[in-house]
Amino acid sequence: MTPADGAVAFDFGGDRYTMRFDMKAIAFFEREADCSILQVMRHIALAQEDPLGHPPKLSLLAFLIQAGLRHQHPDVTLDHAARMIGDPDVQRALSLGMNAAAPKPDPSAEGNGKPCPNRKKSTGTISSAGRSRRG
Repeated sequence: MTPADGAVAFDFGGDRYTMRFDMKAIAFFEREADCSILQVMRHIALAQEDPLGHPPKLSLLAFLIQAGLRHQHPDVTLDHAARMIGDPDVQRALSLGMNAAAPKPDPSAEGNGKPCPNRKKSTGTISSAGRSRRG
C-alpha cells in the first residue's frame, strides 16, 4: 500500500524498510548518480515494455533504492541497496514509491496540455523588431 505521503513499506532479509521518494531523496539520487531521475524513469518504463530493450544500469537502481530509503534508514549503504535489487518485494516498493512521487496530471489545469491558442509559433530566428525601436 502507498500512503498519502508516498511511503512504501516492504520486508527484506528479515527486516522492515520504508521507502519514500520526496524531493530530498530525488536530489540525493541525482547528485550521487550524476543522472536525472527522469532518465532513469524513462529507462524503467521502456524496460517494462521490452525487458531486453533499455534496462537501467544496476548501479543506478542501487542509487535509487538507497535514495528512497535514506529518509528512514540513513545507514543503508550502496552495497546493501545493490543486494536488494533482485528482490520482488523491493522491486514492487520501488515501483509504487516512484509512482507516488510522480506528479499527477490535473485535468482542470488551464489548457489541459494543449498549446496556448494566442501564442505565435517561433521561426527559430532572432527578431530585429526590438532593435528597430531604439533611437
